Parts: sequence; structure tokens; C-alpha cells
Amino acid sequence: MYKEKRSYLNEICWFIVAVGATVAFFRFWRGLGGVTRLDDVTPWGLGVVFDVACGIALAAGGFTIAAVVYIFQIKRYKPVARLAVLSACLGYGLYCVGLAFDMGRPERFWHILIYPQIHSVLFEVAWCVILYMTVLFFEFTPVVCEGAGWRRLERFFKKLTLPVVIAGVALSTLHQSSLGALFLITKGKLDALWHTQMLPFFFLLSAISAGITVVMLLGIASARRWKRKFGPDDYSPLALFISFILYGYIFLKIIDLAVRGSLARLWDGSGNSLLFLIELLVFALAPAILFSFRSIRRSQRAVIYIGIFIIAGTVLNRMNVGLVGTFAATGSTYFPTWMEISYSLMLVAMSVLIFNAIVKHFPVFIDQNDSHQYVKAMPPEERQTAFYIPGHAGYQRLYRLSLIVVLGIGLTAAAVPSVAVHGRRILSSPVKPSVERQYTDAGGSYIYREAPDVITLNGDRMGKDVRDFPHQKLIDALGGDDSCILCHCGTEQGIQIDSNEDFKPCAYCHNDMYRSNVESGAIGLKEAYHTRCIACHDQEGPKRNIAAMSECTYCHR
Repeated sequence: MYKEKRSYLNEICWFIVAVGATVAFFRFWRGLGGVTRLDDVTPWGLGVVFDVACGIALAAGGFTIAAVVYIFQIKRYKPVARLAVLSACLGYGLYCVGLAFDMGRPERFWHILIYPQIHSVLFEVAWCVILYMTVLFFEFTPVVCEGAGWRRLERFFKKLTLPVVIAGVALSTLHQSSLGALFLITKGKLDALWHTQMLPFFFLLSAISAGITVVMLLGIASARRWKRKFGPDDYSPLALFISFILYGYIFLKIIDLAVRGSLARLWDGSGNSLLFLIELLVFALAPAILFSFRSIRRSQRAVIYIGIFIIAGTVLNRMNVGLVGTFAATGSTYFPTWMEISYSLMLVAMSVLIFNAIVKHFPVFIDQNDSHQYVKAMPPEERQTAFYIPGHAGYQRLYRLSLIVVLGIGLTAAAVPSVAVHGRRILSSPVKPSVERQYTDAGGSYIYREAPDVITLNGDRMGKDVRDFPHQKLIDALGGDDSCILCHCGTEQGIQIDSNEDFKPCAYCHNDMYRSNVESGAIGLKEAYHTRCIACHDQEGPKRNIAAMSECTYCHR
């Protein structure tokens, strides 16, 4: 039997899970608006970038170690093969849980199976992940069968190991790189330091190094907790391989910057250049150099600290590509709420609890030469004795965990803001003239005596306005006062127009940013803006040799 050390790790994890689950309840009850700081400028926040992009990268050890053991027949790593597959199962399973939190309509996740969009990178990523999770199920099933004593099923699934591993390597390679390809569409938004056609390959390399690091650290942690033999002879070769991967990653990064003419950007003193240098030098080059020394690779403590740095570097890279690297172009000030952070921490805590339970009750480490035993599940009658009789150790533990969970739920429910409880109300957002040449008639309607020179178009309820819109300049460019009908609604909508004073602000009819006008049936203000603006921008931009006119940032600055 594994002798498990006493620790408070489980209690801490259960408290975090209780907090995150409570936040998830309010998110699914009232929507994303109450618990996140996401908006039209930053629609992807901590949830997608950390829970999804980072989670999948850290789970890459599954296909890497499986390929080494079963395809290349390097048997020395067989003891950690099951551990690698388990880490991949947890990474991908919790990725799906995290993705549900960030999807606007998570109950429609199955639509991608029957409504294919073959031109979307996300479609390819989704299908690869679905298929790879199926492969992981087949890879890990022999462990479950062995633990449950189902010998026939165990032998059947073991026969499928090689073709399943080959399929897993192909699928995982595809979607690890496709996650990088997904960000290729952010040209002009993502800083040139990170935006490159090599992004898919860089994502794959960094995922391999981080995935093997996770497996290595899990092996060391499991050895210390359950007295499993996993010594320097096991993790030292893995550390050396990680060093080679990191050297190649850094070399290709530098060559890519030089070819694209962006190498000088490293020294321009901007915040992005500083982040890039930290990511490359501190979290990639330094670990690569340290792992080059045999004495350091054989030091368990050094391997743990350096491994944490490598994982942190991968997380930083994904955060830079998915979030921080876009802030300069979009003007975003996004920073996650404590509720977003608590949900992400919940996924980490859940992975720890599930990993602990599986390793404790299933032969994750066991091979034919292993003499260690694992804790088998209790029969129902013993479980009743252990957990339902006051005074028993199992009962006391269950009682303590229940109190921790209730405390976490209560504190979170008391701390969430009212907007998470009641939901965010969609506010009316009219056009705001930047000059005071207007008056209000008896009915309270705004009527312009003459066209304002400059106006502010309130872009959405989050305050992302189109400021200093050159109203009069546009009128002159389109042909004078007679051109007002090109933008403002008029005769084609059945509205009689007799003079320039009859041209009302857009919000006169489109009186809500998103909802249609109940009385007139006019569409929402945002849709009205885009209907009138986008087609003209796309046509006039090429004529005037102004490519930026077709970009959203031309107006939404």
C-alpha cells in the first residue's frame, strides 16, 4: 500500500473548488457579463487563454511520452507512460470544462458536430480535441480495467495500444499547432514580436517542452507523496531532452525575428519587448542552459524549480499571444476579475484532486517489475462504516471537508457583486453630439438646427466609443447636404423628409444599442451603424488606397 503523507493539500483544493463552483453557478445563471470583464474589444479573456490554450499545452506530455515508449520503443520511460496519459486526460477533460465557462451558449457545443465550418481553424481544433479525447480514453482504459480486475477487457485494449498511440500523436500534433494558427488571423492586432507564420510550430515546440516537464514534475511529486521510485536516472534524460527542445525553440525564434526584420524591436524599450525578452531569456534560455549540466539535472530540487520556470514561461507565452500582445493595438485595459481567477484556480484544484484519487486507487505506476501496491476501492459495507458512523476517521474527514465546502460557498456568495446576481442590464446608448447646436422640442426629441461638425458614437455599453467622428467632413466628402440620406434613414424607410432639420440622430429610432425598437420595429443601434458603415468602408478603402478603412480599429480606436 502506498503510504500517503499527511498534508492539507486536499482541504485547500476543496475550498478552491467550492469557490469556483459558486462562481460558475452565477455565470450560468446570469451570464458572462456579471462575473468577467470581457467586452467587444476583448472577447477572449483569462478563461480561453489560460484554461484552454495553457491547459492543452501542459497536457502535451501524453502524446510525447507515448510516442517515445510505444512507437520508438524506448522502454526506459515506460514507468511514466501511464502517468503522461493521465496528465493528458486531466488537461483535456478540464479544458472542456473551462471552455464551457467561456462559451456564450455552452449547451450548443454539439452543433460543431453537425454544422461543420470547414474554413474555420476552430473547427479543426475542436474536431482534433474530440478525437484525441477518444484516443486518450482508449489509452487509459487498460489502467482502469487492471485496477477493476477486468482481465479480458484489459488484454483487448492493450492490443489496440500501438494504433491508438499513432492516432493520438497525429491528432495532438495537429491541434497543438492549430492553436497557434488560430492567432494568425490577429494580424494588425497582435504585436509583430509574436505574430509570425511560424506561430503554429512555436506553439508545438513549447507545448512539447512544457508537457514533458509536467510529466517529470508529476513523477517527482508522486514519488515523494506515495514513496514511488522515480529517481535521477528517470528524470535526468527527460531534462536533457527538454534542454535540446528549448535551444531549438530559442534559435528558431531569433532567426524568425531576423528574417521578418523585427529583431530591432527587442531593444525598443516597450512593454511588449520587455515581456518578450523575459519570456525568451528568463523562462526559456536560462532553463535550457541549467539543464545542460548533468549535476543540475540529477538534483531533484533543482529540477523542480527549473521545471516550474519552464511551465511559467509557457503560460506567459500563451498569455502574451492571446491577450497582452494585443493591448497596444486595441487599447484594451482588460484585467480578469477575482471571479475569473477563482474559476481558473478551480480547474487546477480539480485536476489535483482527481489525479490524487486516480493514483491512489488505480495502478498508474505499476508495471510487471513493480512490487508496490495501490489502495483498492472499499466495498459498500466498509464505506458505510468508514463515512457514516460518527467518531470514525473517515466520518471526521468527510465532516471536515463538508465544512470547508460550505464555508467556500458562503464566502463566495457573500462576496460576488450585485451585477453577478441580478445580471447586467443592456442600456440605451444614443449618439452624443460633441457640440451644442441643438434644441429639444415639446415632445423631448432632439432636432438639429444644423449638422454638428464632430460627434461621438457611443460604441457599446462598455464605453468603447467612436470619438471625434468627423460628421461635417463626411457630409462634404459625400456631396453636401443632399447626401445625408446615404447614412440617415429616410424615404426608403417610408419617412417623409422635407428639410435638413428632419434628419434625426440614429438613436431617435434605434433607441437601444442591441434591442429592436418595440414601437417602430427599428433594429438595434449597433446593427444600424454597421449596416450603414461597413459596406461603404470596404468599397471606399481600396479606392482611396487606405487599407485601414476596412479595419475595425479605423473607427473603434
